[in-house]
Amino acid sequence: MIYKGPHRRILLPLPLPNFRTAADIAQKALATVSPLCVAGAKIVDICAAGDKFIVGETSQLYKTDKQMVKGVGFPTSIAVNNVVGNYSPLADNVATLQSGDVVKIDLGVTIDGYVAMVAHTLVVDSAEVPPVVTATYTAAQVVARLLKAGASVRTHHIHSLSTPS
Repeated sequence: MIYKGPHRRILLPLPLPNFRTAADIAQKALATVSPLCVAGAKIVDICAAGDKFIVGETSQLYKTDKQMVKGVGFPTSIAVNNVVGNYSPLADNVATLQSGDVVKIDLGVTIDGYVAMVAHTLVVDSAEVPPVVTATYTAAQVVARLLKAGASVRTHHIHSLSTPS
């Protein structure tokens, strides 16, 4: 079946390799940025390193197609502790990471308009996982168990699944 609407390209076989390539680069960028999150590291430097990696990797792709948009699909952002997300500081920002900080990393890669995003949460220089991270993980597991076709989610279901028997 061929879709006749304005978004006909979504049915072409081309996007899947673009998504996969973008996702591979995003995963590599995340693996590059995560080890940089140590006590004393400047947040702006970590964000710049993530974006630089993405631009470097995507510049090697599709060199003959000058019109293709590729590179940073979502800027590398480092949200620390109570900052909800999408914090990508200006170049003159001097904020640094401290030991025990909960760091949320978000970044995205685009190839020809197809964006792959990744995110990861870690604790700076700590072998111990803070209770807030454990609670978040448990909540995500509870919600994942409730996701079934046709199922309705009610508050009492979540409470009964989240409390130990």
